[in-house]
Amino acid sequence: MAEYQHWVDSQDGSIIWVYSKGKGSFGFVDMDNRPKGYFVFGWNTRDALSWDTVRAKIKTFKGREEAVITEVLERRKAPITGIFEHNKGKKFGFVVPKNPEFQKDIFIPKRFSHGARNGDMVAVEVTGWNGKSPEWKIVQVIGDPDERGVDILAIAVENGARMGWDDEIREELKQFSAPTEEDMKKRHDFRDEFTITIDWADSKDLDDAISVEFITPPSPLQEGGPKEKSPHYKLSVHIADVTHYVNEKWAIDTEALKRGTSIYLVDKVIPMLPEELSNGLCSLNPHEPKLSMTCEMIINSAGHITETKIYESVIESDFRMTYKEVDEILNEELSIWADLMFGGKVTKQLIDMLKHSRDLQRILTKYKKSLGVLGFNFPEPKIEVDEKGWPIEYKKYPLRESNKIIEEFMISANEAVAREMSQYPFVYRAHEAPDVEDLSKLHKVVSQFGYTLENIRKISPKDVANLLEQIAGDPKEKLLGKMALRSLKKANYSTELIGHFGLALQYYSHFTSPIRRYPDLQIHRIIKEKIHKKLSPSRKDYYKKILGPICEQNSASEVAAQDLEYKIWDLMAAKYMSDKIGQEFEGVISGVMQGWFFVELDNTIEGHIALDSLWGRFEYFEETMELKWAGTKFQIGDRVKVQLVNVNMDRYQIDFELMEKLEE
Repeated sequence: MAEYQHWVDSQDGSIIWVYSKGKGSFGFVDMDNRPKGYFVFGWNTRDALSWDTVRAKIKTFKGREEAVITEVLERRKAPITGIFEHNKGKKFGFVVPKNPEFQKDIFIPKRFSHGARNGDMVAVEVTGWNGKSPEWKIVQVIGDPDERGVDILAIAVENGARMGWDDEIREELKQFSAPTEEDMKKRHDFRDEFTITIDWADSKDLDDAISVEFITPPSPLQEGGPKEKSPHYKLSVHIADVTHYVNEKWAIDTEALKRGTSIYLVDKVIPMLPEELSNGLCSLNPHEPKLSMTCEMIINSAGHITETKIYESVIESDFRMTYKEVDEILNEELSIWADLMFGGKVTKQLIDMLKHSRDLQRILTKYKKSLGVLGFNFPEPKIEVDEKGWPIEYKKYPLRESNKIIEEFMISANEAVAREMSQYPFVYRAHEAPDVEDLSKLHKVVSQFGYTLENIRKISPKDVANLLEQIAGDPKEKLLGKMALRSLKKANYSTELIGHFGLALQYYSHFTSPIRRYPDLQIHRIIKEKIHKKLSPSRKDYYKKILGPICEQNSASEVAAQDLEYKIWDLMAAKYMSDKIGQEFEGVISGVMQGWFFVELDNTIEGHIALDSLWGRFEYFEETMELKWAGTKFQIGDRVKVQLVNVNMDRYQIDFELMEKLEE
């Protein structure tokens, strides 16, 4: 927020931070060091709206720290959305807000109507405040609320997503063209190296490709380099060279920095870069020469990266593979000469490389496991929509062996690049060790189920990994794993080489997705200057000056994008369940709060049960996340049968009624 710094006053316990509303009357004062922030009861919100900067005091209520908002310091700047209602014959209209935080219709003078028609979905912004009463204007007409995707766009606009491209960017795009021979001859030429991409079938921005070769020794990357004495692999990770097109401080670059990341919203994408780049010139489509940045690694049979070389390169991918096809080939369900989705037929060379890739992935996975990498496997929901964008199926996204191959290879490239560039000003992906307080709370919960978290005061990734191994196979594994994940700090971007706790790595960066993440694009520029020996003292000083603010801005952009994606999941879940009122479902208790508990169905949809009718009868134990009443105990992981009683489409809130507690 503009003029206020986020801080905590240690003398009186007051804080200045950002308020966010929950799904009920309550909300949270969010803080970086608390995954869910401080809870705020509805009567303590002092008319604050989501994204307002507030002053609050921390008080203890029944042994639990909570926030009481004492002052709204700065109102949100993001627009809100609603339906425009034109008042015929008069020079004004009203906007009926979709956001339930706004209880009153918004008055719009005709001069601020932005050409909106009666019934249009519009976005409005505050032009000023008269005490507690805001003054508004329409800033965007989003469209007919009954048209496909308009509801998603409305949520995106309300959450600050930037859409569309201005005239200056459109003019810059006219200057770009496919790479010329002049462009390519200055680069390391990998066009003769067998190369493939592996992505989802519906992906449009192909930003990484791989080449894998099994090599018998010796084969150093550089003359005079150390020679391996055992068989090893050469892994080349080729990444789209976005910086060839996006020059620093051009309008496209300025806009990309403001967006920070592409946002994926079920069947829509709000891209960081114009589609002409993300889906066209930069995308590593097969059988086309493409400019790239290549991280070439020698990896021995123990999984150690023994040599690294980074190039400006040109590639020409031989195959565009889907994750499903790769698994089918490795499982011998697709044989040689079988047709592939994006053209071509399965060849022996393709089969051999995929088998080498699987072998290398297993070596890397075994090595990372020995370091204590945290293996959280929470399959995301896969939402199938019809031609109108309405959700018709909600299921778990299948995680395939081919996903693990790409994941391990990208991690290896990100690690190798960070190590190679660690002597220069750089952007790292940082993940600090968790706080003792959060680990103590986690230990108290998991100990109820017979599990132990060791070395809380001097935690290592291996200690958390050991806990995850303990709970593996438990019916409550997913929920306990999510609790373990929430006890960790959030990863962010930093100029400091802090290391990555979750990956158990000292060196880590984001190098592999410059089409959809600005930090990756930024470090490509630094790498290029290093390759061309242009990192002069003045350039290093320049990067030291700009990288800190870039890290802070992109960390915030990432959080905002994740919040928006979660809201869209909530919208689609509410839509999916809206015609199922009265039906009964089975699920598990996924969270417990004072007066509430949350239930996750087997298809990953979550709703809540309000205990208002039994208020005062239940005894709530925060540390162990339990509710007890009349000899009955409810805690996370308990299996229950529920009935759907209501779906609030304004709040995207799903209400269940408890039918019975089920036996395991």
